[in-house]
Amino acid sequence: MVIANILLALEDTVLFNVEGESSAIGLWDKSKNIYEGKSLTNKIFLRRRRLYALKMKDGASVQEHLNHFNLLINKLMALDVKIEDDEKACLLLCSMPDSWDNLIMNLSHVKIHDLDVVIASLLTEELRRKTSVGSHGDAMVVRGRSIDRDYGDRSKSRSKSKAKKKVRCWGCGKIGHLKKECKGKRTAGEDPKTDVISHGNIVESSNVFADGDDLPALERVENSNRWILNSGASFHVTPHKEWFCTYKSCNGGVVYMGDDGECEVVGIGDVRIKMFDGCIRKISDVRHVPTLRKSLLSIGMFDSHGLKFSGGNGQLKLIKGILTVAKGELVGNLYRLIGETMFGEAAVANTKPDSAMLWHKRLGHMGERGLQVLSKRNLLPHLKSVSLDFCEDCVFGKQHRVAFSLSTCKSKNFLDLIHA
Repeated sequence: MVIANILLALEDTVLFNVEGESSAIGLWDKSKNIYEGKSLTNKIFLRRRRLYALKMKDGASVQEHLNHFNLLINKLMALDVKIEDDEKACLLLCSMPDSWDNLIMNLSHVKIHDLDVVIASLLTEELRRKTSVGSHGDAMVVRGRSIDRDYGDRSKSRSKSKAKKKVRCWGCGKIGHLKKECKGKRTAGEDPKTDVISHGNIVESSNVFADGDDLPALERVENSNRWILNSGASFHVTPHKEWFCTYKSCNGGVVYMGDDGECEVVGIGDVRIKMFDGCIRKISDVRHVPTLRKSLLSIGMFDSHGLKFSGGNGQLKLIKGILTVAKGELVGNLYRLIGETMFGEAAVANTKPDSAMLWHKRLGHMGERGLQVLSKRNLLPHLKSVSLDFCEDCVFGKQHRVAFSLSTCKSKNFLDLIHA
């Protein structure tokens, strides 16, 4: 029974190494000698390859990282490898990601021989970062001195900007330049200190650390009134019922989220969006999901309708033929649609067939004869009659200055010519 339990706990690749053992103690001792042997190879592998190369991923849990760190320490202790507390503290600090450099620099000014003090500082910093997500303080700038500051020359005594690649712009939210160097423009009314990201219902905050330069502490807040171009969405979805110009209630099933959560589809309809070029385009088959937090436009749906995509330099273009029908701008590593949703009276207004006067203005005040030629070639859709009304703009455009005519009667004395 004991042999069966041991064999069931082993992987298939391990069974070949203990195949000849017939007793439980033999199985146990052979497995222990192979995988827990106190050989020099195991010590080098655990100490140099595993412990020294240990690195915590940015955003991971500190407690899980400590558990993994302590597991490696315990394995080395089982191999009779002794590591002092000050070395453990240094190894633990070296395993933290680059975003923790500020805390590591602060701890370098105190004695770090006590491992418990280092662990408590890491857990406290993680708690502070989690609680700072919901805060709404003003963005602030911290200016510090670089570590390798030059001395002796007054012109070189000030801190230098040596980590500009890590600096985030307050204007556009991109990394690599400051607000005073930013060439991009934000939408009117948008807070330059905020940025938009979409991870379900999570609002994240990120701190940027750099030595010897401006360090902006940015806050990100949720903005659900924008359309996000998403390649992971199967359909166009929105939680806003007032955005629909045509709406039909239905039992459309459920939408599965990234965390396997379910959101119910209660309706379907069309939404009109004013694009970057001022044209109002209709997006069909949009699902209404009230419990959703973001409005998503499915890249796959656009692709199934024959649209092509072109991206680069922080922009994503949706192209149909040779016409760019929509654009998205890169904000917070997500492509946000450039445009605004038309809702209210504009969204429910009835469309009228295009008139000859409308085409006359669209085509640069083309004459009636030219419109007739285009209409016969079926190049003017929905145009039934080519009959132009009086166009005041055409009259003013064709007017020109006329010189005054010469007088036929010349008077030599006062009051010789009197107009009755």
